[in-house]
Amino acid sequence: SGRRRTRTDFPRPGMSDPNGAEAGEAFLKDNASKDGVITLPSGLQYKVLSEGGGVEHPTVSTPCECHYAGRLLDGTEFDSSYKRGTPSTFAPNQVIKGWTEAMQLMVVGDKWEMYIPYNLAYGASGKPPKIPAKACLIFVMEIVKIKGETVPKTNYPEWTAEELALWLDKDEAACQTWREGRLKKWEDGDAKLTATYPTREELD
Repeated sequence: SGRRRTRTDFPRPGMSDPNGAEAGEAFLKDNASKDGVITLPSGLQYKVLSEGGGVEHPTVSTPCECHYAGRLLDGTEFDSSYKRGTPSTFAPNQVIKGWTEAMQLMVVGDKWEMYIPYNLAYGASGKPPKIPAKACLIFVMEIVKIKGETVPKTNYPEWTAEELALWLDKDEAACQTWREGRLKKWEDGDAKLTATYPTREELD
């Protein structure tokens, strides 16, 4: 552009972006060892703030009425339904991958704090101007109401990273077909419902 650069245009030694990729990686590594924090195979972390009395989970496409507040690692809040005074409605498959995963594990009344790696949030590009590139995000979320199809509450097993990545990346229709088949078997008494994620063999 021809503009003469000043010293402030360049990063200085020892300075780092408090909301950047390195800061996010360090935060998640440290956070994983804190009391009450659960780390899923995808890298998503969460802590249960309060347990709800619901007995069913939403499906991936079920609209849910939710309250939430999101902030960056430096504490900057970028969105809050609490401040707007009205919950928002969306389905797990209409939001970032971290929410897609977490919402299907929650029941009505659950309130979680989620710590979401950038690859499960807004990715390498972020969502300017509020969310920087490769930003790890922290959300408080609660499900107020499930407005449609549900699946019975169950105890979820540990998934392999491969299984979870497959579920997140594979064609959604194939996953839904798998889910419906699993639920039918469970309802018919032929199988125990033990997971919401298919294995590679079951989908291929």
